[in-house]
Amino acid sequence: MPPVSPARVAPARVRPAHLTLVPQLSEPLRARPKLLEAERRVQELPGPDPRMIGAMAVHVFEALEGTRGLAQLGNAITWKLAVHLGQVRAARLERRHLFKDQRHSAPRPKRVVLCRPAPHAIEASVVLETNRRTHAVAMRLEWVTDRWRATEITVL
Repeated sequence: MPPVSPARVAPARVRPAHLTLVPQLSEPLRARPKLLEAERRVQELPGPDPRMIGAMAVHVFEALEGTRGLAQLGNAITWKLAVHLGQVRAARLERRHLFKDQRHSAPRPKRVVLCRPAPHAIEASVVLETNRRTHAVAMRLEWVTDRWRATEITVL
């Protein structure tokens, strides 16, 4: 095939993008008040009592130490978190068995701090004091099916 000279190639036509204006609505959408009502209900969710958060931190700590069953946490935690806590508990119990550590400690909540990053979520930190040392518990609670449930918990 013979080479094509640049003069013989037709330039491609470029069409400019066209924008059209949409007229403003004279009245607000009818679905908008329902949405505002749902947003208001989410914002008006009652926050959990800090004493309940402290008690949950104590129960989780005891479950990880092996003095309380994970099933006793019941509906306060999600299924995914229960599986994760079961793995952490197994590792802690194995470590205690290897080092022959038979000491038990009773945790006491000292300070509970709550913050609300979203209307349906609460993040909390709890300081737990035991006979041996002080621990920190960080947790995230979310409003799931008409109750606050812990979705993430870390014990340091």
